[in-house]
Amino acid sequence: MPFENIIIAGAKGVGKSIYGKNLAIRTGRTFFDTDTLIMKKFSFDTIGELFSSVGEKKFREIERECFLEAINDNRKKVVSTGGGFFYSEESIKLLPSDSIVLSLYLEPNLLWELNCKKSNLPAYIKNSPNGKDEFINRVTIINRNLKDISLLINIEKYIN
Repeated sequence: MPFENIIIAGAKGVGKSIYGKNLAIRTGRTFFDTDTLIMKKFSFDTIGELFSSVGEKKFREIERECFLEAINDNRKKVVSTGGGFFYSEESIKLLPSDSIVLSLYLEPNLLWELNCKKSNLPAYIKNSPNGKDEFINRVTIINRNLKDISLLINIEKYIN
């Protein structure tokens, strides 16, 4: 069965939006970025602002709603999920059977360093005294959740 949907997954800062846009162009598919859909729908400048405003539980509900809106679009598509989307196993249950998940992977400590350099830390650790440990723990959980449902792509050699 050919895949109607290509879902780009991975932790925050791994490059899902960039790779997703390029893949959509190369495959002639429509591109959806769930973070962009969320920001447009709720008129926030950043995901972090919305996350801080509504809390993690409500944010994850919003994220799943926007994912379903994108996935239910009738066109063949590439959907880039938010960095924490696969932190919850609830999200895995939303995957349509006609989809393939491509998981972009970077070793968690390297990903932490890259996010720090870009001042791109997730909202859930902004004021956390154990930010690095919490980030690495979440990335490890996301990677574990993706392990059995995705095609893993290690992008370390593509990082400058």
